[in-house]
Amino acid sequence: MFEIRKNKVIQNYLYNLSYQIVITVLPIITTPYLTRVLGADNLGIARYVESIATLFTIIGLLGMLWYADRAIAYNRHNKQEISRCFWEIFILRIVLLVVTLIVYAIFFNGIEYQKYFKIYAFYIVGTFLDVSWLFTGLEEMKPVVVRNYIVRIIFTILLFVCIHSKQDLNAYIWIMSLMTFASGALILPWIRNYVSLVPLKQIHFMRHLLPALALFLPQAASQLYVQCDKVMIKAMLPDVAYVSYYTENEKIAKLPIILATALSTVLMPRIAYEFSKGKNNEVKSYIEKALFSTILVLLPCCTGLIAVARNFVPFFLGKEFADTYRILMILCPAMVFIGISNVTGIQYLVAVNKNRELTISYVVALIANLCINYMLIPRFGVYGAAVGTLVAEGLSMSVQYYYMHKYIGKTLDVILVFKLFILSVLMGGIVYCINYLNMGYLAKMFVQVIVGVLIYGIGVWGMLRHRRRSE
Repeated sequence: MFEIRKNKVIQNYLYNLSYQIVITVLPIITTPYLTRVLGADNLGIARYVESIATLFTIIGLLGMLWYADRAIAYNRHNKQEISRCFWEIFILRIVLLVVTLIVYAIFFNGIEYQKYFKIYAFYIVGTFLDVSWLFTGLEEMKPVVVRNYIVRIIFTILLFVCIHSKQDLNAYIWIMSLMTFASGALILPWIRNYVSLVPLKQIHFMRHLLPALALFLPQAASQLYVQCDKVMIKAMLPDVAYVSYYTENEKIAKLPIILATALSTVLMPRIAYEFSKGKNNEVKSYIEKALFSTILVLLPCCTGLIAVARNFVPFFLGKEFADTYRILMILCPAMVFIGISNVTGIQYLVAVNKNRELTISYVVALIANLCINYMLIPRFGVYGAAVGTLVAEGLSMSVQYYYMHKYIGKTLDVILVFKLFILSVLMGGIVYCINYLNMGYLAKMFVQVIVGVLIYGIGVWGMLRHRRRSE
């Protein structure tokens, strides 16, 4: 029933990309406001509580975040099977939600920041209720994007209306938690257009538990080394503000990944569907295009952001964060590693059910990150955590690419990638030199962006033109 044309991939990508751009632009507006109004200490508390709640969500879902949309993609050939699959997974998520909330309530009872943990219970509920996986599995991104637009814009307005001083941390945490809750609730009415009711006797939700558990370890490991950075910084350093110093710079470093994230969300169900039909050549073709476009975009973003970090961080985050620009410089290469991992891990290994290989990649990264954090955070503070993240993301990407290459062969033109790397480094070097011009922050960054885009754009145009002539 849900046979989808190839141009649907482009349509869904544009839908998702438009939203990813919105959720990138909105933090550019809100982050400078929040860092100045709430301050590093309050933001550190918020990021720490959120990281703990996120860990409970990841563990509580038992692999469902990656399993659900793949299961829908595999079964989208008839509406009856889609409906049955949907209700089984949804009921299983409700059961897991109840268990998770009970454990979560026991955890936050009597601990530091207890009142904030209570508020974040709504965040957990919203995540479990979210049925976006149905629409991504069917490659119907419009309902998800429309929902996301509405929620993000409303809650961004609320930030400016409700947050005016450091005393408004409670309001900020309510807003962030309820945003996720609203996202989960608002999309529920859309399901009636895609699924129908199924007799209760046909529902066997436990049949999804073991397949989801197969994805639990890689999913949990992938999030543990992301979220544990904040937990370890809070535990090993004297001031919760360090959590904010690290997290806000990490967010800047990950902003350019929007293109890769948008592509991953759209391509994973498409690749899963092609794989289920035995169309391995189509799978490889999608992977090749995704890898090249990811590297093409993220390499110059990495070197360009490193080049402007010293001036950009104090301008964007405020004077309280001025000396933290080195965190951003260390983390920037991670954006390239994460972008490639979106292709190798989410778009390929998850889609084609290579759970063991995915698990190995994330467990290796998790162990490396924990060990490096344990050794470096006490000595180098947040810079040690940044190094741990960089190494972990690099290892995860390398292991995933090794396995993907093993199964589908060559997917990258190494010479072309090397040329793009040299061009990006050259561009970054020239942009960095502009830092020494006697100009104001805004004027200097404007010149750096223009010069960087021109150098890289002209270089890529010439490179691709020469390549076409050679062919």
